[in-house]
Amino acid sequence: MSAAFNDEDYKELERRFAPHSAACNKVDPVFTNLWLGYFLGRHRPTRILAAVERAHPGANECLRSPLWPALTDRQLTRSQINRLLRQLEPEIRDVVWASSQNGTAGAKQTTMLELRARLDALAAEILLLRLAHLDGRHEAAFQWGRSVWRMMVLLGPALICGGIAQALADLLEERIMPMARRKGAHYGFPPGHYLQVVSKFVLAIRRVAKGSPELKTDRQLLRIGQDLLGSKWGFGYFWAFNPVPLLDAGGLQRADFSPAASVEFDLASEHLNLHRWGLNVHCLGGHRNSPPDAASSGEDLWAIDPNDPYVLLEPEPFRTRQFS
Repeated sequence: MSAAFNDEDYKELERRFAPHSAACNKVDPVFTNLWLGYFLGRHRPTRILAAVERAHPGANECLRSPLWPALTDRQLTRSQINRLLRQLEPEIRDVVWASSQNGTAGAKQTTMLELRARLDALAAEILLLRLAHLDGRHEAAFQWGRSVWRMMVLLGPALICGGIAQALADLLEERIMPMARRKGAHYGFPPGHYLQVVSKFVLAIRRVAKGSPELKTDRQLLRIGQDLLGSKWGFGYFWAFNPVPLLDAGGLQRADFSPAASVEFDLASEHLNLHRWGLNVHCLGGHRNSPPDAASSGEDLWAIDPNDPYVLLEPEPFRTRQFS
């Protein structure tokens, strides 16, 4: 509604639909707080959800995930985070507490969660990010931010089918990623890239699975996706599908940098170039070898190694989009 009426403030919407409310009528106001409740996401269509559950048992199961309270814009206390962690599915909860009693970040833990990619696994990573932020472990929170976006890529096809992919990505950027900042940057995808990344990710999984007909189960397909996010299937896929450090909008300028921060700026720029390069060479069948120097510098985002075994093996009919 804000977009339709070009009103950014919920009070402006209230003036249109509830002119007698306190925000609009200063003479004889009615204190309903109707639109504030919707603005804060506190209303649920309870009767409709109950009817849906009666007609299709289990349809509302996803709404009971701890993911939704984990996405709150309010600061959670340690006890609240731990309570939500205890509400995770038993299999996910066991993974979370496997390495230590406070859910310390670790590569093995992330791998195990990604192999169980579903809403509760995403909720677990968000809660562990919040816990690291609460404890002042900024490097751990930064790395959990990367894990959260990798999970969003793995879950992308299902989230798109559910119609919530972009909305959930926007919520993460708005509410969660600010807690995963380090040296003025956080992991993510450039604006408008997330859905493009997921669509190409699905194509890449199909391309790999087509050569291995025995790969049919969801667990096996998740393993392919995880390998694509690694470098097993080439650096082109690795840079295309993994999140990259993004500088906070308006937060940093090169002129303001110390020498150490300047290195961070250059590294973020290089990673962004390689991400765009990876999406481009995906159209050419992928790129097995390391990226050419021209891609890292941003000089040529279509640069390829002419001896690369992947290039032009299964090219798309045309270059669908050049990320320049």
